[in-house]
Formats: sequence, structure tokens, C-alpha cells
Amino acid sequence: ALPRPVSPKAGQLVRVVKVDASTGALTVDTISTDSLSGLGSEEKELLLKLLGSVSYTDSSAKNALAALKKLWDTTPPTPLPDPDIIPVEKVTLSQHTLELARGSTADLSASIAPPDATDQTVLWSVSPTDIVSVDAGRVTALKKGSAVVTATSDSKSDSCTVTVTPAVYRIETAHTDSGDIPAWDTYPAKYEFFMPLTAKKAGLLLRSLEFRVKGYMPGKMRTVLRKYGTTTALADKSIDLVRGYNDVVLDMGSIALEKGVEYQLYFAAANNFYPPSVDSSWVAANDCIDIAHGSAYYGDNITLIFSGTVVLQET
Repeated sequence: ALPRPVSPKAGQLVRVVKVDASTGALTVDTISTDSLSGLGSEEKELLLKLLGSVSYTDSSAKNALAALKKLWDTTPPTPLPDPDIIPVEKVTLSQHTLELARGSTADLSASIAPPDATDQTVLWSVSPTDIVSVDAGRVTALKKGSAVVTATSDSKSDSCTVTVTPAVYRIETAHTDSGDIPAWDTYPAKYEFFMPLTAKKAGLLLRSLEFRVKGYMPGKMRTVLRKYGTTTALADKSIDLVRGYNDVVLDMGSIALEKGVEYQLYFAAANNFYPPSVDSSWVAANDCIDIAHGSAYYGDNITLIFSGTVVLQET
């Protein structure tokens, strides 16, 4: 049995002198509260913890301990708000959903309410960290997937879900010396011709072809994509041309291009055609396609160069 604790008199406290490590028994005596006046808050907190672990049989000792806890309450008081500080009540992002192609960027902005809040600092974070990165609101798509970008100010926050889709490449195939994409505006020569296109890497889809062509009379233009040496059409498009310049966008769907395989872009328009007038020095280098070299068929082994924009997408 544990020893009966000492009953303190008025103005005294029970003091723990020794703790038996094996049984947990306490050896106690009494101490005057006057001798504890110099204790710090941490010491008071520890002493109250020890005193509270004792089993008291005298109700007056329990009452004394409760009174002492009130007297030695070490919980710091809740500070009153500074009347000069205006807290942030709400943070709102400019967008809550965002879709980006891999490698592209977009800017998010955060609005703080009230606008005169003292703390105007905005902290940006993202989870998970490998899908997108964020720097002062600028979001960069790193790889396919979904992530949540969060803006926080003074414990208030708002979030945007970002979905990263496969990368899209807009490849301008040729530029004039002044930087413009040359239009197809030479005098009509033949009613049909072919131009080569070869993928330099795997995993590319042909999305569209964009170019400017000059019509010398109203009529139709046909465009066919097929592998070199075959007659199977992978895409077959027909559009109306008006007299004058036509800005053409040919939606090719999502045709998978095999790496290193030459494809033919076939164009035809009766009595209304003209290949692009492109100097070989205007060809723009890129890492995705070879549009300027290969077997082109227009008369006597002449290589024709597609002048415009080829839009590709990763698989």
C-alpha cells in the first residue's frame, strides 16, 4: 500500500520529496507557500503537475490544489487585437480550374479582401509538386496529370485545380528574312503537287496545317495526307478558295506519325494552283519534324517546302 500523504495546514503545500521509480510511490512533506514565491511559470506548471498526480484523502487538500491552480494559471492570456491591424477576411483566385498543355504557362492572380488588409503577402503552394510549378502566381505545366495550386494570406486561402494535357507544338516551318511566314502566291504552275513531312521523334500526332494561300479565281482545294509509296489517304480535306488571300486551317484530326517515316502532303486545285515560294535559307529548324527535305514531286526532283504552321501534339 502507498504511504498516506501528509495533510497540509493553512499556508502550506504538500511537497514531493522522492518518487520510487519501481512502484511510483511518493515521499512527501509540507512546505510553506511563502518559500515558493520566486518560482517561474515553468516551475509552477511542473509542480502543479506533480501535485495533481497525488491521491488525496483530505478534501481540503484537493480544494487547496484547485485554488493554487487558479492562482498559478500559467496559460498566457489571449492577446487583444491590435486596433491598427486589419486582418485578411478572404482570398480569391482569378481562376479555380485551369487546363494547360505540358510545357506551357499561365498566370493566376489573388485578390485579398478587404483591399486595405494590413498583410498583403500571398504565399503560393502546389500539391503534388511534380505536375506543375508555381512562382508568384505563374503556373508552369511539367507533366500530364492534375494538381492543386493554393494561394494563402494571413491564414485565409483559395485554390485552383490545374489539369496538364499533352504538349502542343506550333511549328512555323519557314520565315522570310523579315520574319514573316511567306504566303503561297506565285503564279499558277500545276494543278497538283506533293510536299514531304517526316517526324523526327516518336509519339507525335498531326493536329492541323495552317497557311495563307492566294486564290487567282474562286474554286476548291483538296489536301490529302498519306505515307510515301502508298495510295491510302490518312486525311482527305476539301475547302473553298475565294479570289485573293485565304487563311487556311486544315483540321487533320489526330494522326499518329511514325518516327522517320516520310509522309506526303498532296495538294490539288484545277487551274488555280501555285506552290509556296520559299527560299531554302528561310527554313526554320525544329526538333519535331523535317518538312524541308526528302522526296518531293513537282516536275524534275524539285523539293517543295511547306510554308506555314504545323500543329503537333504529344500522345
